[in-house]
Amino acid sequence: CGDWVENAGLYYLWRNATYASFARAAIAGQTICNGYYSTDEDDEKVLNWYKKQYPWLFPDQAWTMVGKTNEDEDRATIANITGNGNNLVLSNFGFIEGSGYNEEGEHAGYLVTDGVDDRVQDSSFKLNKDWTLVGEWVFLNQKATNAGITKPFSFVVYNRTTGLSLFINTGTSGITIENVKSIKAICSDGRIYLDDWSEMLISKDQDITSSISVLSIGFNGTAYTQMAFKNLGIYNNQILSKDDCIKAYNYLQTLKSK
Repeated sequence: CGDWVENAGLYYLWRNATYASFARAAIAGQTICNGYYSTDEDDEKVLNWYKKQYPWLFPDQAWTMVGKTNEDEDRATIANITGNGNNLVLSNFGFIEGSGYNEEGEHAGYLVTDGVDDRVQDSSFKLNKDWTLVGEWVFLNQKATNAGITKPFSFVVYNRTTGLSLFINTGTSGITIENVKSIKAICSDGRIYLDDWSEMLISKDQDITSSISVLSIGFNGTAYTQMAFKNLGIYNNQILSKDDCIKAYNYLQTLKSK
């Protein structure tokens, strides 16, 4: 049974389970090969094999808006789809078009912040110097404000009049990118990938080796910005290649909110 870890049915289970539930049940749920039931050691080998072969399936933090509606009883909570309990909490939303989950138009399926008082925030978590961020989001207006997607000082993305400002592992040496309102992926080694997956390299000093701050979306302190947010995956201690960033992005698009 040397090739049983590549069994298509097992991969299907992985594609349709969270990391936590998969590690706990899907592969540990007595994988059978010619009458042989897997042991805990076998399951760990399978898990490690998948981590090596498919790193984009194992984000440390990940959220998606897909499947959420303004009528949900739990509409103010967006579950972390890794199953780790670090959920996003929404505050001050009207839960209507333009301040909640959009159901129509260009940004149907996105959470839209109004730029006035809408706040999205998680609990604090540690992020080390090496990381990758992948997701689908966009700033919706031309108003310059020190708000957007922030986890000081691992990454800070602010909305600007004709573009955005970006800081990577620093609070002092950011750059402004003109005519860009969204980024598909940010890597802590300075690579960023735009909507067409073209690559930019930011050569700036990085003086931050880790952070334990919270993730804030649509606001930063008392500053607010209007944006549409669909999903986000954060990979701690992993600097994904461009190819793996694309695969991670594509994988996120297949997931629904739990």
